[in-house]
Amino acid sequence: MSHVFISYVRENAAQVDKLREDLQACGINVWLDRYDILPGHKWQDAIRKAIKEGSFFLACFSEAYLGKDTTYMNEELVLAIEELRRRPINRAWFIPVLLSECNIPDRSIGAGDTLNSIQQVFLYRDWNDGIRRILSVVAPGLQPQIDLQRESLQQQMSGLPFSPLKNQNPNVIRKSLIAEATYILAQVNRDISAYYYSKDQVEFFLEGDPLSEEVLTQLKNLEKKYGIPISVSKYIDRGYY
Repeated sequence: MSHVFISYVRENAAQVDKLREDLQACGINVWLDRYDILPGHKWQDAIRKAIKEGSFFLACFSEAYLGKDTTYMNEELVLAIEELRRRPINRAWFIPVLLSECNIPDRSIGAGDTLNSIQQVFLYRDWNDGIRRILSVVAPGLQPQIDLQRESLQQQMSGLPFSPLKNQNPNVIRKSLIAEATYILAQVNRDISAYYYSKDQVEFFLEGDPLSEEVLTQLKNLEKKYGIPISVSKYIDRGYY
């Protein structure tokens, strides 16, 4: 199956996870090294193969990327530029995505053009609009189901009831649960460092002290509402709430 390859630096892992989940919620097959390189495989070979066979290449640039002296993302960019030069010039394949305000490296892609010649997606300015712009290229005509997440947050903030269960798409339901949980945590000034979901559960990773009983009760109510178990883990190498 064709896929969208995402290139990034580790410092942006949380943002890239959110990008991956938002695209997957809209039915896009995303290739990300941390999830798609199987144990025992040579990771460099796996990355080269994934870039070559990918339908699109998303290059996530940021201040964190520019601040690194060395990073394997530069090697991925070299491979992607080589692949780009072999592809038709009238079809988009390489998509620069800005996760923060920064300059894109002025790397040559041939014929007098550079990476700066390619239209960019300013994801840091407006996340939902950035997702729509990416989808307009990787899946033209698709109605982004990520709009449901925005609707959930807007209706909660206005005090209106919201029930996503009328839409039986499991990805949409899970994204709605994540949106509501994000809103609950934002009310107590807690940000989600990362999250993971499968068909069986949703797991949030948070930094700092354990959550209060009141917040845990609200999350437990979300479990009942959506019928999906929620777990909260501490965002460190070991140890859990």
